[in-house]
Amino acid sequence: MSTLPYPDPRSGNGWSEYQKLVLAELQRHNDLLITLTNELQEAKLEIRLLKESNHKIKEMQEEIKVLQDSLGQLMSGKAVTSALAKYRGRIITGILTFTSIIIIPVVKLLFFS
Repeated sequence: MSTLPYPDPRSGNGWSEYQKLVLAELQRHNDLLITLTNELQEAKLEIRLLKESNHKIKEMQEEIKVLQDSLGQLMSGKAVTSALAKYRGRIITGILTFTSIIIIPVVKLLFFS
């Protein structure tokens, strides 16, 4: 006599029916695992793409900050002042060269010819 509260599925024809139910349940779990694995892979891909986009956005924000700083210097005139200070010698040389090559001969032609 069996002490189990339910009939023993291994006895008689009940075993093959029980076997089918177990296999069907295992197949359902397998399908669910495949679905979850695919969704997880898609989520990982989306996260990777978002991280790359975030990195690009941060780089662009840094570039914008540099451009804003440069624009601020231009607007305040600091860039012009620093360029004049940096190239003062070349500017003076250019003016003297222009004067000696162009203006002096023109003045000589106008007043002494």
